[in-house]
Amino acid sequence: MWETHTVCSSSRGDADVSGGVVLRFSLNSTADIMVNIPDYFAGKNVLITGATGFMGKVLLEKLLRSCPEVKTVYVMVRSKAGQCPKARIDDMVSCPLFERLKDEQPDFAVKIVAVSSDLTLPELDLSKEDQSVLAENVHIVFHCAATIRFNEPLKDAMQLNVLATQKMLALAHRMKQLEIFLHVSTAYANCDRELIEEVVYPPPVDYRRLIDTLDWMDDELVSTLTPKLIGERPNTYTYTKALAEYMVQQEAGDLNVAIVRPSIVGASWKEPFPGWIDNFNGPSGIFIAAGKGILRTMRASNDAVADLVPVDVVINATLAAAWFSGSQRPKNIMVYNCTTGGINPFRWGEVEYHVISTFKRNPLEQAFRRPHVNLTSNHLINQYWIAVSHKAPAFLYDLYLRLMGREPRMMKTITRLHKAMMVLEYFTSHTWVWNNDNVGMLLTQMSPEDKKMFNFDVRQLHWAEYMENYCMGTKKYVLNEELSGLPAARKHLNKLRNIRYTFNTVLVVFIWRVFIARSQMARNIWYFVVSLCFKFLSYFRASSTMRYAVWGGDLRDVTPPLAQSHLGLAPPPLRPVKDQRCKKQRWQLWPRQTVCLSSPTLGECVRVMRAALLSLCFWFLSLVPAAQTGLKCGVPQDWRTTAWSVRVVGGREATDGSHPWLVSLRLRGSHFCGGSILTQRWILTAAHCFSSVSREFLRGVSVSVGEFDRTVDDEEEQVLGVKSVSLHEKFHHALPMSHDVALVELDQHIRLGIRVQPICLPLPDENIPPRTRCIVGGWGRTKERGRLPAVLREVQLDLVDPAKCQYVLQTLRGPVRPRAAMTVVCAGPERGGRDACQGDSGGPLVCPAGPGGGHMVALGVTSWGKGCGRSWGNNSIRPPSRRGSPGVFTDVRLLLPWIKRELRHADEQQRRKNLSGLCSVSDGPVIDSEGVIRNPALPGDGYDNNDDDCVVRWVVYAPRGHVVKVHFTDVELEESDRCLYDSLTVLADVERTEEIAVLCGRTVPPPVLSFHNVMVLQFSSDSSITHRGFRATLSFISRADLHRGDSRAGVQAPGDMRTLHRHHVTVHQQHGASHVNLDLSDSQSSSRAEFYRDEEDPSLHHLDLSSDDEDSSGESSGTVL
Repeated sequence: MWETHTVCSSSRGDADVSGGVVLRFSLNSTADIMVNIPDYFAGKNVLITGATGFMGKVLLEKLLRSCPEVKTVYVMVRSKAGQCPKARIDDMVSCPLFERLKDEQPDFAVKIVAVSSDLTLPELDLSKEDQSVLAENVHIVFHCAATIRFNEPLKDAMQLNVLATQKMLALAHRMKQLEIFLHVSTAYANCDRELIEEVVYPPPVDYRRLIDTLDWMDDELVSTLTPKLIGERPNTYTYTKALAEYMVQQEAGDLNVAIVRPSIVGASWKEPFPGWIDNFNGPSGIFIAAGKGILRTMRASNDAVADLVPVDVVINATLAAAWFSGSQRPKNIMVYNCTTGGINPFRWGEVEYHVISTFKRNPLEQAFRRPHVNLTSNHLINQYWIAVSHKAPAFLYDLYLRLMGREPRMMKTITRLHKAMMVLEYFTSHTWVWNNDNVGMLLTQMSPEDKKMFNFDVRQLHWAEYMENYCMGTKKYVLNEELSGLPAARKHLNKLRNIRYTFNTVLVVFIWRVFIARSQMARNIWYFVVSLCFKFLSYFRASSTMRYAVWGGDLRDVTPPLAQSHLGLAPPPLRPVKDQRCKKQRWQLWPRQTVCLSSPTLGECVRVMRAALLSLCFWFLSLVPAAQTGLKCGVPQDWRTTAWSVRVVGGREATDGSHPWLVSLRLRGSHFCGGSILTQRWILTAAHCFSSVSREFLRGVSVSVGEFDRTVDDEEEQVLGVKSVSLHEKFHHALPMSHDVALVELDQHIRLGIRVQPICLPLPDENIPPRTRCIVGGWGRTKERGRLPAVLREVQLDLVDPAKCQYVLQTLRGPVRPRAAMTVVCAGPERGGRDACQGDSGGPLVCPAGPGGGHMVALGVTSWGKGCGRSWGNNSIRPPSRRGSPGVFTDVRLLLPWIKRELRHADEQQRRKNLSGLCSVSDGPVIDSEGVIRNPALPGDGYDNNDDDCVVRWVVYAPRGHVVKVHFTDVELEESDRCLYDSLTVLADVERTEEIAVLCGRTVPPPVLSFHNVMVLQFSSDSSITHRGFRATLSFISRADLHRGDSRAGVQAPGDMRTLHRHHVTVHQQHGASHVNLDLSDSQSSSRAEFYRDEEDPSLHHLDLSSDDEDSSGESSGTVL
């Protein structure tokens, strides 16, 4: 008996829906079993309105293809353009949408019956005969017909969306076998609300009185009253859809009714094939206009949710809703919000990015301009871009067409585009919250087969892939452009780019000659701007001077010395240029350097700008040599921007990119420590940052690299997870924190760049003398008990003499080890004022390398200190509570052996793991008396052996008095006549002297029994042929049961095989060869897996697999690495 007491949106109460009618349903207690969706539609007659529309076509195709036993589908179609309904249906089924259906059911068209009808006419313009046939035979009605024009006059919208629905309900009341009447509405019917529940809301006016009022009003009066009638709704479409929903609820009577509300319906996701779309409606027209380069600006909010929903998702949900309501017959109307925003949100900013990037890779033919769209929510900025990017180019293009004797057309296109965009502004600038409880309930009631065939779970939707298919669908099915034309389209796009550059250059020259050269004020403004540009360049340039030759010839030697060094050029001599003719105006570009610009010619100004741009380019190249030829460690973005200023106390805000090695350790998103990049996979930090290294704790830890401002997403910022943490074995939390160092292994590699680079480790004997000026950066507190700053800060600290450091630390409360055991260095002034503080722990103390180094090294790791920025010169005469200390940093030089040993050990483990992955082994899991073995180890993977003679063996021992039974559930090996290549051999003993069976190919064999209490399975592969492998289930059968029944037919007996990961495992490994022994407490049974290649001698390596790795799913176990 299936029974439910689910309440639609009842948890929110009537007050939450602001007058909405809360609908509750209960199911008939006689419904013992819910049939599948295809079985429900089998033998039934279905009526569809709007079948020639976008959603109607997909509904018709899906219904016929996935419910092949449906008896008849009646489609109500009106005559149009001289075509009768049957001719229109014949044309419709010849489109590409029905090709898959034709292949699967060639005679599907006989089930489609075209019914001549017009929804705007009395009695739907149905003949008496058609009315009688529909009333006698129809079981299910899908009412999809509606006008989707947002700016439709109110009278027309009422006719198609309200009155037509009312007539359909009257017809449905006459249908004797009707089981369900499903009305397709829109999720925006109640867009005047922010939260939209799955209920029917009462409209502000009585729809009956409105219908009567519109009958006697003329069109002009109706147009005048429309804004006041629709209220806060943006158009007549949403207004009339809301009226239609309420009318359906009021006039349904005893009919079984359901309402489906889709949001913005887009191209298909999967069915019948990805990306199918056949019209310009909704977002399709916007995407095409953007791809053609016509649409350049759009009034939209980047953060607003674009509630796109694929058409096949809507249709699948519609069929499932009809099945559920039709088979269970709930007492009240069921409403289904078919949306994606609350489940898998996708924003308009992301839509713009994916559309533009797709059309740049796969451009449309004969594009007007290169694809580019500016999204802005500001009305004035939008109007500016419309004038500059829409109207001006359209006017110039039409002018060109007139000169060529052709009819201008672009301004008309732009005007139509603006009207369409004004209608859509409301939906691209707002975000709604839809309740989807009923849709979720549908998924829970469907069988696994129905969930696969009628999938509308949008959690599985990958937006990037969907948007690319959508854009390509508009190109192929709407514009009918073949993919073979892509090379020519790309060439045309490059041509448009060159035209743009040429036009911009000509425009600059024109403005100069017409405006600037003829006006003294304009020239002064121009000179002022040029001066600012040069000052800007001087701030960022890599050299302190640039040599110019003015008036005497071309501008020469403009390359900064650092850039020249990078390019292999010798730096020019540094000398100023003097010229006696410069008497009117002398413009200072930077200190002690001037350029005379009293009355420059156009050519001279072009040379000045060319030199400035060239300088900027060389400066940029000087920043990224490592990005092109291999990144170097310890080199910040710009030496001059590194703050040699006076946990970070007493410092200042750092410059973006000045600490590219610094990372932020976060616990559930909040900064708690710093660290530095050693490699693309390893972070150096302090051990005291980790109170625990358990898996539960590390799940909440993340590492942010490329971080500068914690409140915004920086340009190269990456947030990565933590795989493991290694603490120094001698570390303890008691003061002083000796050996306070840890290595953090990331779960993925860091993408290095300008602002993300590793730090260099010092040499073991690196000599960095006291009073060397070092620097500490971090997001730590700026004073004791202060707050964490948002922007990275840095402070300069001088190294303290080791003897003085030891003496000062001895003045603090607590024991201090002798100097020989100290693993710290100190840095900071005696008078205090500058120091690291809480939150800077783990960050590096960065010092210049020794003579000739030319880079920075991580001399220390920020560890601890007494207070933050306290003076410590007179600690001996102060009370203990007021004493201070310099910053204490773990000396990296003393711990280099441990760091390098840990890194080498991890790299060796990874190398062995990669080797063993070629031919994997997995035992278990074992549940009661059964075990599962498979090759490869991970389900769904394929084996790909690149080495010869790869062999894997499983040796299984049964308890005394038992034999081993192996049941193969999946076999896919390389096929050969005598299993000469890849094969699975079943042996009777460990000496491999007696074969039971040899398997290859894809045929699953019958179960196999061992001769004794031992069985060996040996998998062999000889070359790099990739297949899925095999999977088998093991069980133990007593010999007594063999005499009582047929064990080969599936007789099971209790066994005592143990799960692999419940016991200690010892692994012997060398060069990818491994040997696994299971130490079982029960001597009756055991299991062993061996993996070897050729005759290599094994060496010892120990690995413990604890019970923490146990997977309750019954599909995983310990895996040999």
